[in-house]
Amino acid sequence: MFVFLSPLKTALRRMYLSMLICLTLLALGPVSTQADDLKALLAKVDSILAPGPDFTFDVAVVAPNGAALGLKVRVDERVKSLVRYVEPLKSRGRTLLFVEENMWVYVPGTRRPLRISPNQQVTGGVSSADVARTVFDIDFKPVSISPAEPDSRMKAWAEGNFRVLRLEARHSKTAYARVDLTINENARPYRAIFYSLSDRKLKTAYFHDYRQMLGELRPGKLTVVDHLDGDDETKLSYSNMVLDQTPASWFRPSYLPRLR
Repeated sequence: MFVFLSPLKTALRRMYLSMLICLTLLALGPVSTQADDLKALLAKVDSILAPGPDFTFDVAVVAPNGAALGLKVRVDERVKSLVRYVEPLKSRGRTLLFVEENMWVYVPGTRRPLRISPNQQVTGGVSSADVARTVFDIDFKPVSISPAEPDSRMKAWAEGNFRVLRLEARHSKTAYARVDLTINENARPYRAIFYSLSDRKLKTAYFHDYRQMLGELRPGKLTVVDHLDGDDETKLSYSNMVLDQTPASWFRPSYLPRLR
């Protein structure tokens, strides 16, 4: 059956369809723009924490009981990290390898590396993922942003107007379900609160002692408060950050026993 429309009805129908398309684009446009803005903001945060895709740095870790670790970290293509124990002497040569969402540990004298969880503790409230991961974007996606107030600890060193960038895990292997990341107007991170799948607060990390490193103000220290263990504090100090490429073979689990 054929339906014939008058010229007026045809014009009205076209007008209605045009309005509907415009309203749809207006509804979708801001959402897409906001998502892009949040992604760009997180990329800026990550560029402060990591000077490039390939670099090395040293980490001195002090546990709540005073025990100290010296670590050398090598990063490749942002998604690979190699953590080698330097101190204490009894731990020298122990190695952590992080490739995307997978992690291994090699202990000198054993036959081969063992697969481990990124949640495994290194010392105090610091996990393997805390030491090996240098950026947020690999494991988390930004979903919202809102105004924030500094807590009493932040007020001792933080400056600016603060916002909370909420991050959600990209995959099930991520050590944390979500992160509330507090940043200032320059996208410098000052506080990160980590939560479990059940929305339990696990730990809070404070970024401080900003200093010039490789042409950018970057945090030289990280204090991690473990809420599961009486709010004990583990302190990390970063130094010797250098843009440097590491041989690709070093990031293969089978190669770890050959490292010297």
